[in-house]
Amino acid sequence: MNNGVRAIIIENNKVLLMHRVRAGQEYWVFPGGGVEADDASLEDALKRECLEELGVEVEVGDLFFEKPSLAPKTMGRMELFYNCKIIKGVVGTGTGPEFSGRDINKYGTYKVEWRSLDEIKNMTVYPLELRDKIA
Repeated sequence: MNNGVRAIIIENNKVLLMHRVRAGQEYWVFPGGGVEADDASLEDALKRECLEELGVEVEVGDLFFEKPSLAPKTMGRMELFYNCKIIKGVVGTGTGPEFSGRDINKYGTYKVEWRSLDEIKNMTVYPLELRDKIA
């Protein structure tokens, strides 16, 4: 199974997260997703994901955190979290499959949100270990 790549984007003491409501659960995750066969590198996969989900181009920095996925759908893959910086675009203009009007009952909702580093301490941000590390 391919690895997953996710972006840690922090500006002005706020972190950019994807707010999810799915199957009666509310939580936040770092933007990103799976590496696809036509991605030339992990960094290229993360750039593609940020453009699709966030509507922005990013500069991919250093690997900050990694963890095996525990989600049933992606069990066994590594989730790699990179520090990123927005270099172009407007946050919230992503047009990826998450925003294509898919069945909300099945996939839930996706919303891009800036949240303060102090605020996330009391939020369900996955993975919790990363939340605690950056909060």
